[in-house]
Amino acid sequence: KKQLRQLRRPLQRLGINLVILRPNEWKYNVLQASCDPRIHLPMVADLLVRELGLPPRGRSIIRQALHALYTKFNIWNGQECEWPCLFDLYEWVLSTPKLNQAAREAILDRLGSLLLSLTPQCGAYRRAWTAHGVANHSIVFEMQGIAEKDKSIRLGSLLFSLFQEEAERGSVNVPLS
Repeated sequence: KKQLRQLRRPLQRLGINLVILRPNEWKYNVLQASCDPRIHLPMVADLLVRELGLPPRGRSIIRQALHALYTKFNIWNGQECEWPCLFDLYEWVLSTPKLNQAAREAILDRLGSLLLSLTPQCGAYRRAWTAHGVANHSIVFEMQGIAEKDKSIRLGSLLFSLFQEEAERGSVNVPLS
């Protein structure tokens, strides 16, 4: 993707501002829903379980944790100013007693690895960029130097959010822009 940097000047002459976005420059929160949180929560849970390679019991713990965090942050009551982030998820799993020990350790180990890759500068935002906001710009997402699971989680959640927004607007059978 570094070759796309060469297009900045020609595109600028056409009035298009091409943004080069490196992985550590994202303002990212996979738990922030840009659609209905009841639709977003299961998608995020499934994405995290799949990409982190969690055991079956891990899926139940992740869903329980996300539901508890959405409740704590009043997301179910319509609050959209602050969202839980993956760091909150890690803390919830770490501090909640009586979870299945093997699944808990797997979650903490794999989620901890992901959080090291994300860094707080990228992934600790309570309110991050929305998928719709990002879609309105010409952006080159440079992903050099980050793990495949990190790439999949970032881009997978972003694409799902965009498709879900389009579906909720009734744009299901129109050509994608």
